[in-house]
Amino acid sequence: MSKPILTKAMLETVKDLSAKDAGAKLGYGKTTVTEARKRFGLTRKYARGGPPLKDKPLGKGFKIEATDTSLIVETTDTVAQTKDHIEERMRSRGFDPDKYTFTYGFSEWEAQTPDGIQTLYSARASATEKRKAAAEVLTADDLIAEIDAYVPIRGERADIEPSGTFVFCFADPQIGKVDLNGGSDETIARFMASIDHACAILDENPATEIIWADLGDGIENFCNTSSQRQTSDLSLVGQVRVLRRLQMTGILRFLEYAPVIHVSVPSNHSQNRVGPQMPASTAHDDWGIEVQQMLVDVFADRDLPNSLEFICPDEHLESVSFLTADNTNVGFVHGHRAGQQTGLERWWAGQALGDQPTALSQILFVGHFHNWNLNSVGNQRYIITTPSLDNGSSWFTVARGNVATAGVLTLRVRDGVPTDQLIV
Repeated sequence: MSKPILTKAMLETVKDLSAKDAGAKLGYGKTTVTEARKRFGLTRKYARGGPPLKDKPLGKGFKIEATDTSLIVETTDTVAQTKDHIEERMRSRGFDPDKYTFTYGFSEWEAQTPDGIQTLYSARASATEKRKAAAEVLTADDLIAEIDAYVPIRGERADIEPSGTFVFCFADPQIGKVDLNGGSDETIARFMASIDHACAILDENPATEIIWADLGDGIENFCNTSSQRQTSDLSLVGQVRVLRRLQMTGILRFLEYAPVIHVSVPSNHSQNRVGPQMPASTAHDDWGIEVQQMLVDVFADRDLPNSLEFICPDEHLESVSFLTADNTNVGFVHGHRAGQQTGLERWWAGQALGDQPTALSQILFVGHFHNWNLNSVGNQRYIITTPSLDNGSSWFTVARGNVATAGVLTLRVRDGVPTDQLIV
């Protein structure tokens, strides 16, 4: 004998149950219950079934998720189903429509609640900080004025014998870049703070010498990707000028402490090119290398408290190595030729086989990958990838979910070993 057709009245007796549990109680399969609920237009009321939503905010309660530059608001208040109302809520939390772009999403559904079946409402709004348009770019003069207004934080120096080589990894500032953590203003502020932190370290623990390691990508440029014209707040010339002034300011501070060696290597962002497919003619056709040459001219014949030396690769090469004061062989390269970060060991091995500049290096310093990592390879050799000074990568964060710490890696080299690593 066949079972009777499920009626609406029968379904009402199991309205609080899932389709599976309702079917078991009535003697029908899950699919049969689901189809019957659809037939009577009961899907939205019953398909979600299960326990009451005790932990779900009801009435006029708000759920707020905030970041530095965005805000997401959820509410079940019916009045919030209008853009005007939710925009008012955003304004009350400091998000000015003149400075932020709002996006909205609204939804409505029915669900089991402690008070029975209710219609619930949700409104989601996000506020994203408006980026400066190309016509509203900063001027290099404005930023240089900020740099010149910098007042160093000076501490009391310890009266102890200097030891080791202090390395300041100035990597990937990409001056001009606007992204997750702001624009050029924020990059400059981050840089000035890193100089003060580094000098505080030198106050407590003096060094025999200081290496300023310019590991490349000093400027954002406009010719690496098509989006750079929308994600930059400085002209190309302005980027170069600000990069020069930043390095000059930092070098002058470090010269107060010890002799300084300025190292610069070619990179992909700083490469002089017309477009992605038209790169520079030689490795030295690079804005980072050009800034170093500018600094050579700036400091020529100046009366300095300590010696200042400039080192860069040969014209057609992109890596360089030399001996520190304690005879540790240190190598420097931007790193983009290795492809992936995991390919650095293989790249270095190839350099050794080809008797290239880093063949005998005990420590290899690498930029490009925007994150700190220490990898011990071979026989007491080390690969150190460095964090970046730039404003982050929204593309990388969205694609991978990772956010690297922005700043400068500082460390000390003693007897072939990197020690005292710190991101400042």
